[in-house]
Amino acid sequence: MSGANITETRKISINNPEGLHMRVASEVVRICQKHNAKVTFSCSDCADADGCSILSLLMLTAGEGVDITVKVEGRDAKTVIEKISAYFKDGAGI
Repeated sequence: MSGANITETRKISINNPEGLHMRVASEVVRICQKHNAKVTFSCSDCADADGCSILSLLMLTAGEGVDITVKVEGRDAKTVIEKISAYFKDGAGI
């Protein structure tokens, strides 16, 4: 299974004034569930969050200005990291 061990990591800043809220988390989960990859979100003072779990993402309580590290492992890692990065760069639905 070629490419199964690809890992991509990127820091993403939360620029949405409402932070990582339900609508944003829902879109992130939608992106994650469409691809063959394990996605983990983390920040400096929080536990890791599963990118495929709305509740897990909301428990990060990441407000505006927080930097989150996104780690994606699996065959679709490059695609997933690009889609998640673009979503946040474009304002996360604002």
